[in-house]
Amino acid sequence: NTPNARQNNSRATEPPSAKTKIPKTRLYATVPQRENEPVTAEFISASFANESNDLHPLPDAPVDARFLERCARALDDYGFNYTLIPYSSSSFDPFTLGATILAHTKNIKIIVALRPNTVYPTVAAKSLATLDQLSGGRVVVHFIAGGSDEEQAREGDFLNKEERYERQEEYIRILRLAWTSTTPFDFDGKYYQFKQFRSAVRPTNGLIPISLGGSSDAAYRIGGSLCDIFGLWGEPLAETKQQIDRIYAEAAKAGRIDRRGSGSPSARSLPRPTNWPGRRRTGFSTS
Repeated sequence: NTPNARQNNSRATEPPSAKTKIPKTRLYATVPQRENEPVTAEFISASFANESNDLHPLPDAPVDARFLERCARALDDYGFNYTLIPYSSSSFDPFTLGATILAHTKNIKIIVALRPNTVYPTVAAKSLATLDQLSGGRVVVHFIAGGSDEEQAREGDFLNKEERYERQEEYIRILRLAWTSTTPFDFDGKYYQFKQFRSAVRPTNGLIPISLGGSSDAAYRIGGSLCDIFGLWGEPLAETKQQIDRIYAEAAKAGRIDRRGSGSPSARSLPRPTNWPGRRRTGFSTS
């Protein structure tokens, strides 16, 4: 539970209504550097533009500003640390939704889902840093290389999976340069080339945390060498440990040995009736 969470003592006897949101809840756990050192846990959910959800989809529903603001305030009031703004080829713009959430909250941080093919990296660097300044340092970016060729093609991206990860690596390196370089710089990569770029828009705390997910060799390598947070599915502990060990091995290869990165296991909580008496009120399942 989060520090400010209130426990609902009523029984969950009714099926989810049309207004029920089924958020994906994630846990950010900072791996301790020494044995017996406490693990820091933080909680995130997801934010959506309207009441459409997996159980009761509302095709082509417009933005519901009051719904978005109400949910954002609730997450903020109940002590959630982060909220993810998802992205797909048919979804609303995550930067705009994120700005709205930041304007109506005080503490929660937004995680902007970003596909490299949708925004040029120098533009994204300034957009993210602008939001970060406006919010006092409450922005995280989560990279999506693209899990489906068909979905990527809907927005004109015809690279294969290996190429998408190569492009993503260039993109992340450009962001870090844009946020830290005090002089104009050139970039001559396979996917991005430009000359004498310098941004006057810097993140509040110097850098914006970068998140990445995936289970390929490329994902582990890029996540371990360049990112601050790695997204994992809510799998059995043994399998999760194997993935974490793999990520830290890649980090060590890149000279990152402080083990201060965060892992983000993702699970979906479904409050519902259960036959387990001790958990009658709050039965949970994961997906």
